[in-house]
Amino acid sequence: MMYRCDRCHQQQPAGVPSTLIPTEIRRVTYPARVGIHASPPAKTSAGRYAQRASRERRPDPGGHGHETVREERCCPCCSADHHSS
Repeated sequence: MMYRCDRCHQQQPAGVPSTLIPTEIRRVTYPARVGIHASPPAKTSAGRYAQRASRERRPDPGGHGHETVREERCCPCCSADHHSS
């Protein structure tokens, strides 16, 4: 698939790999949630899975991290220039 590089604005021929380079990143905090993850079903002594209602729900602790807000599609030359600087 052909694409146009967002940095040098050159159209790249089909088969040339592109690289997505993040240009804007934001810090984000996720709140804790209660009872989101279901634990795997337990097996009974007969080797069968227990009833669906007996699954325990575990909380999601939340946390923090980074999200990409904006990214540029770059050709191999521009990608190499970005990674070397």
